[in-house]
Amino acid sequence: MVSVFAGVAVAPANAAPQQADALDALDAIGLLQPADIEGIAASGVLSKEGGLTVSSDGVGVSIRPVTAADPVLGPDKSTLTYAEASSHAFVLTGQGSAANAGYIVINDESAPDSYSFDISADGAAADLELVDGMVMIKDESGALVNGILRPWAVDADGVELPTWYSVEGTTLVQHVDTTGAAFPVVADPRLMCDLLFCTVEYTRSETTTIRNWGASATSLVSIACTWLATPLGGALCGLASATIIGTANEALSQGKCLGFRKFNYATVMFPVVVSCYA
Repeated sequence: MVSVFAGVAVAPANAAPQQADALDALDAIGLLQPADIEGIAASGVLSKEGGLTVSSDGVGVSIRPVTAADPVLGPDKSTLTYAEASSHAFVLTGQGSAANAGYIVINDESAPDSYSFDISADGAAADLELVDGMVMIKDESGALVNGILRPWAVDADGVELPTWYSVEGTTLVQHVDTTGAAFPVVADPRLMCDLLFCTVEYTRSETTTIRNWGASATSLVSIACTWLATPLGGALCGLASATIIGTANEALSQGKCLGFRKFNYATVMFPVVVSCYA
C-alpha cells in the first residue's frame, strides 16, 4: 500500500516496485494532491470491482483499464493502481486527488504505444463518439451523460508528446508516441463532468494560443461553447475576449492553464484557472 503525506508518496517496504514507481511519477507533477483551485476537488469513487465511478446529473459513469493486473487501492482510497508490467502501469484517481482520471505511466521504450479503457454508464456499456479530439459518453438511450477531455501526455522533462484517442466499440484507446521521450511518461484520459460541474480544460500551449488571440483561439473557445452547450451562442459564448485573455494570462503567470466551466444547475459558462500537466 502507498500512503500520501504532505504531497509526497511514501511506499512501505512491501509495496510492489511498479506500483510505487507509478505513484511517484504522478506525485512528481502534483496529481496525487487535490487541485485546490476555487475550492474544487475530485469527487470520483474508486473500487476494485468498478474502477473509477463519477456521478453527474444522476448518472454514474465508470472507467476501468483493460488489464489482467490486480488493482491495489491506496489507504486513503484516492488511487487505484494496476501494475501490469515493468514497462507501464495504470492509475485511477478520484476523491482526494487532483482529478477524476485514468492515468497511464510509461516507464521505458519497450512499453506498448496504445492503452485501452472500458467505459460504462450506470453499469451498462456506454456508447462512445469522437468529437474534436474529445469523446462523448452516451448511455443506452443515447443521452449524453459525460465526456472525456482531449488527451495529453508529458515526459519526465515536461515535454508534451503526441497523443490521440480512437474508439473501439465501448472501449476508449489512447495512443502515445514516446519517440525521443524522457521517461517516465504520464498520459491522461480525464472525465469532463462530475456531481457539480463540467469543465473543458486546455493545455499550456493552447492556453498560450488563447492568450495571444486570433483565429485559432476563437476555434479553441468555440469547442468549449459546443461541449458545455451554452445557450448564448457565438464564438465567445457571450464572453468578452478581454475576459478570456485576462484569465489565460492569470493562468500562465501561475504556471497553470485556462479552462471553461459550467455548473450543472446553471446555463452560463465562465473562464477558470485550472491545474495542468502538459
